[in-house]
Amino acid sequence: WDGWDIDPWYKRSCRELVPYEVKVSEAGPLRSCLERRYRYRKTELVEKICLWRSSRRVDFKIEGLVRERFVLFRELFELGFNPVNAEAEIPYGVIRRSIEPENTWDQAKFEFPIWRWIDIYSIDYGVAIINKGRSGHSLDRNIVGLTLLKTPIFPNPHLDHGEIEIEFSIYPHKGSWRDAEIPRRAVEYHRPLRIFRGSIEERSLMKIDQPNLLLETIKLAEDGEGYVARIWETYGRRTILKIPAEETDLIESGFFKRNEIVFEPYEIKTIRIF
Repeated sequence: WDGWDIDPWYKRSCRELVPYEVKVSEAGPLRSCLERRYRYRKTELVEKICLWRSSRRVDFKIEGLVRERFVLFRELFELGFNPVNAEAEIPYGVIRRSIEPENTWDQAKFEFPIWRWIDIYSIDYGVAIINKGRSGHSLDRNIVGLTLLKTPIFPNPHLDHGEIEIEFSIYPHKGSWRDAEIPRRAVEYHRPLRIFRGSIEERSLMKIDQPNLLLETIKLAEDGEGYVARIWETYGRRTILKIPAEETDLIESGFFKRNEIVFEPYEIKTIRIF
């Protein structure tokens, strides 16, 4: 399938796009942004790079109109250090990724999928790349690649064609990805807080006091009594959450009262709160 396959010779036929215009688009007290404009044949792309006053995060946003067929656009980053390892998020887990091909299996992986983030690190520091719906990545020592778009004929001739909007972020940090709470940073990036005007009753449904436990989903219980939340452990550590709740299963077939919920490494738990 052309939509998913990347040919082994693509690196020999690629070219680097150089922006024809670079300017400062924002310079405010909270955020400053740089704008770069690219043109490839009939395709126009605008990349906006923003720095925040109160965050380590560097946000990228690419907008444009893609008119070409059979093109692959990738963003490459050259790290200023030699990494010793890389780990990436998969659905409800974390997997190690080779920093360079170690065998024929790795050589055949011109890119690999991740869920929301990949962290490339040395002994004392590292950098995470957090994506929004762009899961194809590559890693070759200190060169990290992110696939932005591909315009095939099969299986969907309209894939990544026309108006596009792509977002991702870079988060440099000290220590490990666990020290930097990268899973939580990724969720904050994917689901930013929304601000509403007005006066409402202040109420807290629940409190999670462990940084390695993430609330992924909350909904009304199927029987209409209370709320059901799905929480998972993100660091690979056995953790105890002290919370008055009822533990249940995926289909809410039974509820068992608990004052403590025990999470094994990367375990998913479903609980009901009132």
